[in-house]
Amino acid sequence: MSKFNEIAGSLAKTKNIPVPLVDATKGVFDQVAELARIREIEQTKREEIAAKKETAIAAINSQKEIILECMRGTFAERAAALQASFKIIDRALESNDVNMLNAALASMVQVIQTSPFQTIKDVIEAKGTLRLE
Repeated sequence: MSKFNEIAGSLAKTKNIPVPLVDATKGVFDQVAELARIREIEQTKREEIAAKKETAIAAINSQKEIILECMRGTFAERAAALQASFKIIDRALESNDVNMLNAALASMVQVIQTSPFQTIKDVIEAKGTLRLE
């Protein structure tokens, strides 16, 4: 802008160009320069936000896979435990064994009463996932 100031100063000294016109032109150039500076700052901010967004999405997708795998495992374990309980219940009914039936039903109730999401929560807390910054 110093070159413009030199030119503006020279023009202001001439009798042909009024000083207010030179000042107005200088003001326009100053505002254009300020706009360019602000535009660059805001573009940098947008790029930083986009980078953070991509990082957050990648973290969420990674955490999603951990949670899904944990859920698959937890529900598979529960299904296996319940299937085993049903087999024991069938044997207990065939053999008329009340104690075996009570034990199988108690085991089944215990599996059903425990929340599968508690297991998932424990795994998440142990791995330290689900933190967005």
